[in-house]
Parts: sequence; C-alpha cells; structure tokens
Amino acid sequence: MDQAAIDRDALLYDLETKGYSVVPGVVSAEDCDNYTRQYKNWVAKFEDDPPFSWDSVMHFYRVSHFDATWRVRLQTKPVFASMWNTEKLLCSMDGIAIGIPPEFGRGKFRDDGTNWLHLDHGRTRRSLHVYQAAVYLEETTEEDHCLRVIEKSHLYHDRLLEAFPDATGSNNEEHEVEFFPFKPEWIAWYKEQGCTERIIAVPKGGMVIWDSRTVHDTVLPKRGRMHSYRWRFVVFVCMAPAIWATDEDYEAKKFAYDNFRGTAHWPAQKNTVFSSTTESPFTKDRWHIYAVETMPDIAKTSEAKLLVGLERYDFNDGSPNDPGWSPTWDKSSVFYHRYSNRT
Repeated sequence: MDQAAIDRDALLYDLETKGYSVVPGVVSAEDCDNYTRQYKNWVAKFEDDPPFSWDSVMHFYRVSHFDATWRVRLQTKPVFASMWNTEKLLCSMDGIAIGIPPEFGRGKFRDDGTNWLHLDHGRTRRSLHVYQAAVYLEETTEEDHCLRVIEKSHLYHDRLLEAFPDATGSNNEEHEVEFFPFKPEWIAWYKEQGCTERIIAVPKGGMVIWDSRTVHDTVLPKRGRMHSYRWRFVVFVCMAPAIWATDEDYEAKKFAYDNFRGTAHWPAQKNTVFSSTTESPFTKDRWHIYAVETMPDIAKTSEAKLLVGLERYDFNDGSPNDPGWSPTWDKSSVFYHRYSNRT
C-alpha cells in the first residue's frame, strides 16, 4: 500500500475519537488469495484434528514466522509509518487467527456465549503506547468472526484505574500482567460513561487498527449467517517507533527472531517473548510436519531485519524518528523502576 494513499488525518481522528479505525486496501485481493491458500494448505496437514487455537487465535507451531505472516506484516508498514510519522519502526512478531467455519461441524457459534473482552495494556503503561492491528485476508461482516470493541473506552483508561484499583492485572516486583480479561462490573462502568459495543466489519485486504487502551475481543460467527463457508484469516501486527526501545528490548527481539518465537503486541518497549510458541503440547510427535523449520527469505531482507531490531536505524539522518512525543508510565510503580533501570 502506498503511504500517499492513506488519509492520515482521518485515520488519526478515528483513533483519537473512537479508539479504532478501518483502513481498506492494505493487501491486494490477489495477495490475500495467495496467503490464505498457504494457510489452508498448512491446516490440511492436520487432517481431522485441526491446529490448536483459542477461538481461532494461534501462537503455536511458529506461526509468527510463516512466509505469509511475514509478507502481510511488511505490507502494513506504510500505514504505521503514516500514523507514527516515521519510517524507523520496530514490529511485533504476533500470531495469527485461522477460524475454520463452525458450519463444517467443528467450533462454536456466537450464541454459545463466548465473551473475553480484555485489554493488553497493563497498569504501568499510561497514555497511548501502541496501536494494535489485525489484517483481514478474507472479508468479514458483522455476522462473521470479527473484532468487537468498546468504542471510546480508550478515553477512560486512567479513570478506570482510579475507579477500580484491582483493574489491569497485578503490579508487583515479580510480574505485571498485561493481558487481562474484564470483569462484568468494569464493562458496565464503561457503558455508564457512554461507551458502546461495536462489531467491526473489515473488507478483504483491509486492516482494523485500535488504540491499545481500547477494550476489545472477537465475536464468533452467527448461526445461520449468509456466508456459511467463510473462514477467518487474520494476521496480527503492531509497530512503534524504534527510538523508544532500550538495548534490552533489542536483545529480546533478537532472541525471539533467532529462536522462532512469537511475541506479545509490544513492538518497542517491554517486549514479551512467548515461551510456548515453538511447540504444541498436542502434536510433539509430529512436530516436523506442522511447524516452520526455516526462516522464510522475506524475513531475511534488510527491511525485515530493521523491523525486528537485528539491524539498527540511523537516528541522526535528519528524517523523523517519532511523532514528537513519547509514551508515559506510572512512575510510582515498582515495575516501572525495575524496567527503567534495566540498561
């Protein structure tokens, strides 16, 4: 996608006012078909026992390093570069989502009651830290398997922390939880502030982006939907200015890349490298059939190496390094001081 084709003002306005936005045309229809073909061929290897997922979300089998995953990841860079006002970005090595239609006899429908509204933005992080994104390789309507958000919830993140001291996970010397599911009373509180649930339709090849403080989850397909054959194919990706990263952040990213690991959504600061992404407890005896064994050529390019921190940008070349501001932290927390003193 050409960065000149992106309406940056409209995109940032949506993100600032609603907490999310949809950008069409990030990946061409032809590329979408090629990538979904790769993923379907991989799923076919599992025969009657489909790959393990959490309601379609996958981190096992080294899926973060499929050729298709990397190609989609790189194609999103112009959008992130436009938002952040810099080409000097680091990317996450997120997972993917493959949702086999429940009409095929496996999986659940929306009326089964699945609800996992959550945040991936821990208590220590204040202000905007990252934009999360999902690229859809197949069209999704409001009837299909798609993103749900609590619109405008990003505007009330700090007030939530004041209203509910137990919100956003633990914050102690050993561990801070970044991913945490929401309690019903927290969701009710957001709705009392005037926030509303939205189910987001995304065109084929489009990308939905949301502020990391926006409460979200995914909803399953509706029973009796029009397109009962429709799979879910999503690549998750996040990028942020590289200048925000510490040396230890770079080391964590290199470790993830060298060991085929996946990461959480944080591209630049306080990286989380998943230990579980290089194997699956359900298929150890057939590991070589399912998992990525070699890094694809696209991931060895200079652009990819810059995005994962294997190569460094020149921050003194006169071009923008950031949007003109940096993320803020809760400096009273134990975790903040442990993090800020790492290097």
